[in-house]
Amino acid sequence: MIMHDWRLNDGISLNVDARTWDVQAKEATPTSYRIEATCPDGTERQLWLEIQDGNLVVHAYDPEHEEPMNLRITMSDISVDTEREGQAPQVADRKRCDAMQEFVRQIATVSLPEEETTGDLDEFIADLDEERLFGEYHTFMDVVRSAREIVR
Repeated sequence: MIMHDWRLNDGISLNVDARTWDVQAKEATPTSYRIEATCPDGTERQLWLEIQDGNLVVHAYDPEHEEPMNLRITMSDISVDTEREGQAPQVADRKRCDAMQEFVRQIATVSLPEEETTGDLDEFIADLDEERLFGEYHTFMDVVRSAREIVR
């Protein structure tokens, strides 16, 4: 199968190599499909489609990394993850993204001791009573619970 960038006809970018790519279906099983694309510069890209844990997963490989980027499509969301060193997962799950934003808002509302005093910080901390510390501890536990909900 030979493919080319259909957008080249629209004049999207003049610095794009307009030569065709060689795209081949390399492997097909009842639960997976592997596609290799050879670029005009000779480098390869690969896509692996498979059913994994009841989800459709697309693994995308490039010539620069050993680990793929993974697109996981479930019944209710789509997420992107990787085990590439130094790259954090990028989550497209709307519920999880909303929970993350709420978590950050919750963290941002916690006051810092230096914001509550104009005097000596050590003296301020020494004057904290048991009730105040108990309340702060409960607030911290709420933050921990919220964080655990997000990582589930």
